[in-house]
Amino acid sequence: MTVDELSKAENCPNGQISATTTKELAAMGIGVASMPLLGRPGLEDQPLHSTVLVETPLDPSLAAAISARFERMPNPYRSERRR
Repeated sequence: MTVDELSKAENCPNGQISATTTKELAAMGIGVASMPLLGRPGLEDQPLHSTVLVETPLDPSLAAAISARFERMPNPYRSERRR
């Protein structure tokens, strides 16, 4: 799916989103797991959520390198839902 398709399907209320690819992170030796966020009291479901897999404690320089792989952008399909 494209970032646009994911944003539309997720129906997220956040004004800004960020995205990268598993390929970008794999090039750094970083894994990704699909981890839908569902059924959290008082919070909206995020069925398409994924999590970057890192060892803890996370070295600040690695955190910065991972963050740099994400492109930040306005959410083109921001929903009216509020947290």
